[in-house]
Amino acid sequence: MDYDISANKLKPRRTVVKTIKIGEDLVLSSEAQEFTLQPFDQVFVRENPDFEAAKNIVLSGEVKYPGTYTLLSKDEKISSVIKRAGGLTNYAYVDGVTMFRKFEVFEEEIVESNISKKLREEILSNPELAIIYAIEFDKTESKEQSIFGDENKQYAYDMVYLDMEKALDSKSSKHNLVLVEGDSIIVPKTMDVVHISGALMNLEGNSISAPHFKRRRANYYINNFAGGFTKENKKSNTVVVYPNGIAKKSMNFGLFSISPRIKKGSTIIVANKIEKQKKENKNPVDWNKQIENAMLKLTAIMTLWLLIDRVNSQ
Repeated sequence: MDYDISANKLKPRRTVVKTIKIGEDLVLSSEAQEFTLQPFDQVFVRENPDFEAAKNIVLSGEVKYPGTYTLLSKDEKISSVIKRAGGLTNYAYVDGVTMFRKFEVFEEEIVESNISKKLREEILSNPELAIIYAIEFDKTESKEQSIFGDENKQYAYDMVYLDMEKALDSKSSKHNLVLVEGDSIIVPKTMDVVHISGALMNLEGNSISAPHFKRRRANYYINNFAGGFTKENKKSNTVVVYPNGIAKKSMNFGLFSISPRIKKGSTIIVANKIEKQKKENKNPVDWNKQIENAMLKLTAIMTLWLLIDRVNSQ
């Protein structure tokens, strides 16, 4: 309110709201430039609802032009980015393509490491990925101040299972996922070997590799390259982990089991039988005491019978 000297009283001040449009060249109009601000004026600059910050994904490995790509739309899919990258090279192993996505985690979900072992190996072996993730981790570790207070979000990078061949064959395929900021797609080179690990006697806790043979199942590799199963192994517990992260277990039909077919770069894991723990009797039976009680009862019955027999004989 303003003080009116002539009237010797306070005079209410009228609130004036003025909207000023800013052109695409960010230059104010002459009217806006001549508008004079006064004390206690409030100026609000609104965000452009059509503006979006660039959202990037990382494409590495056996594509013609690997690197960082900015998403062109909110619904851009894997096949579109692969096409922009020049497609796959002749050495690309489609069955081994892996994808990682950043997920926000809460305090109760936080673990020691927020990246998987496979992604960590890819980062260590790929300088470009190492630089990108180093920047990303630096961002997530720093605290940002917001109008709602301190907000320290933490993220984990989880593997997303997909079939790249199906994703590229059909734009409408469910495997042709819509990409989001921070996604990483890694296309490996063709793999020619199969890894065997697990509870095999001759491996002594290590793993071995063998050449890949078409249309062969896990049992073939175990019997021919790892010395076969032992008595402690359970065939139906054999697991095959494919290069894209998908795992399959042997099918158990009771009398026999069928192990999964093997693709290049697969890992065969052999497990031992699970020993069933014997149930401990909380109240073990004391047989000596039971026999003693039975003998006492039998003696009492015999004594009573003799007394009755004597009475009857008199």
